[in-house]
Amino acid sequence: MQSVSLVATAILFLLSEKPETKIKEVFKNLISVTLVGILLIYLLSFFNSENHGEYLKVIKNKIPYLFIPISLVSVQKLSKQQLNFIQYIFIVCCLYSSGWSYYQYLQNSQIYADLYARGEVIPTLIHHVSFAVLLCFAAIIVLNNSIHKNGKTEKIINAFLLIWLIYFLHILSVRTGILLLYVSLFLYGVILLITQKKIVITISLFLLLILSSIIFYQKIPTIKSKIAYTFYGIAQYKNKQDTANVVSDSRRILSDKIGIEILQKNKMFGVGLGDIKDEMNSIYKQQYPQFNSEVYSHIHNQYLYTICGVGLLTGSLFCILLLLPLFQFIRDKNYVFTLLYGMLLMVMLWEPFIESQIGNSIFLVVCCVGFLSKKVR
Repeated sequence: MQSVSLVATAILFLLSEKPETKIKEVFKNLISVTLVGILLIYLLSFFNSENHGEYLKVIKNKIPYLFIPISLVSVQKLSKQQLNFIQYIFIVCCLYSSGWSYYQYLQNSQIYADLYARGEVIPTLIHHVSFAVLLCFAAIIVLNNSIHKNGKTEKIINAFLLIWLIYFLHILSVRTGILLLYVSLFLYGVILLITQKKIVITISLFLLLILSSIIFYQKIPTIKSKIAYTFYGIAQYKNKQDTANVVSDSRRILSDKIGIEILQKNKMFGVGLGDIKDEMNSIYKQQYPQFNSEVYSHIHNQYLYTICGVGLLTGSLFCILLLLPLFQFIRDKNYVFTLLYGMLLMVMLWEPFIESQIGNSIFLVVCCVGFLSKKVR
């Protein structure tokens, strides 16, 4: 179905009036340049990949990178009402999903607290890292609404939603979510202070962050368990104890270490995006025969993953391309999407985010909605 819709988009584009003019428009905005550039980088890696079956799995998610820029120049910008509607639907979905997970937690709170000490999380409707990222998005949106909406009732509702999201993110205790939450809310306060001189609101926001970190650490068992588990994993890796079979933090650190080893052997052109998995498995078998194949892990860094596949020079271009939408949002003074996109860049430091279907979808939605709403304040 996705392929049919993309082909239909291309046909309609070619049949439209002056398609050559629209092609020029595609390259006038930085977001389209980023998407097309990333696609070209991934396509070129075909010639350096021996495992073409695995390569096709990698490139499949990147097909929309060609057709979405075409769509962006063919549709009108979002009105304020349309953007608000998208926001409301998104917030409702986040509330439903967080409510469902919270209900599961309440049924067995002590059991889940013990599971967190072993690296597990409470049930979520989608992958827990992606879920935490979306909840952080929601927190920024409701915070922005609580400050800039005109109606008093709406401001109060959004303020309570913000408190709920902060509370639930601590219940969920996904480290990605916790880090993104505090960093993004802090940066939002800084932006608010610089651009609008709202000193009282900024100080109140900073106090909320400080109090939340203290109170929730004392009162929520899952966050305590997750912090203890994190330090345990780091200590086990430093002591070189054989825990990569059971401790996810050790597996993450080890997988990135193997990724760096692959890069050092293939600095110029990389190993090929289709061959990264094979190279990883080969090193696991040769250097870590004590580990079960079931726990072999992928590289947990988007930048390192792509650079391993395409080499240092082309990989550096990939990193530059990823920065362009951030500059676009800053230039348009679209500060909410500046923070949302900035969060994605942060997540890519410890997750190959755009290699998964849901992560890639989130990335594309932020780029598209951010571009189409750039004139909406």
